Amino acid sequence: MTRLHIKALLRAALLLQLLAGASAMAAEEAGHLHHLHMNVASIERTTAFYRRFFGVTAVRYAGKTPVLAMERSFLFMNEVGSRPILNHQLTGLTHGCWATIDGNYQYEWLKKQGVEFYTPVAEYLPGSTYMYLYGPDREVIEMSDAAPHHRFNHIHMVATDAKQTAQWFHDLLNFETPVASGPMKNENLVIDNVLLTVFPIGARFTPHENDGTLRNTDGSNLDHIAFSFRDIKAAYRRVRKQGVEIVKPLDVDAEYGFRHFFVRAPNGVLVELVEARPWPDAAWEK
Repeated sequence: MTRLHIKALLRAALLLQLLAGASAMAAEEAGHLHHLHMNVASIERTTAFYRRFFGVTAVRYAGKTPVLAMERSFLFMNEVGSRPILNHQLTGLTHGCWATIDGNYQYEWLKKQGVEFYTPVAEYLPGSTYMYLYGPDREVIEMSDAAPHHRFNHIHMVATDAKQTAQWFHDLLNFETPVASGPMKNENLVIDNVLLTVFPIGARFTPHENDGTLRNTDGSNLDHIAFSFRDIKAAYRRVRKQGVEIVKPLDVDAEYGFRHFFVRAPNGVLVELVEARPWPDAAWEK
């Protein structure tokens, strides 16, 4: 065997190693926050509200379906017209939160714009505030200046067992960073700079409608939460091995064009896993 042949074989072996490593990395990829999926009476009305008060951008997903773009994720909207929308405060998915710079000023300005409130501005921690306002379909939205900026800040959930539920999401999303316990008995994960926080029922910020039980989120204001993986088949195989309840098996979504499947979290939250590249990586990945 000549030296050229040996070099060629070594290059081929190295390439195979790189490809195998890339394949393993793809199979072990951690999930990304993809979207919150809302049930709304009117997409037009919801779009106008969220654009005006939260600075989201109206775009068409896959060039056809209207959605609202946040920094690295989306708000999807299912228009239900006059059909009733269940109150999401009775579920394990209680609200999403946007940050603001000055909560007291923001509260007074929102009042002047005719916005209604679930909870008026109040002290969160010394030197910071929070408030809960109503969206167009009486969905509850938090604004807080605890982290002073103007981005989507966190997703708030409640559960009978906050630690177990947070760990369930950690394992579902194939995270390496462990769940972090917070100062209010809450359990936390950070996903693409958005906090996913789980509080036990009865702790601070539990919705006053909550009676100690949790309804499934399907059909409520916040129907489900979605996370993305580049390789959905690998995620599907891993989730099945974990024994997670599959609500809807792997299929192609006719409206959005991606492959997806649904699972159920311990606190009744419907969770969608979709095949999509994370943003903004998708802008340059091929």
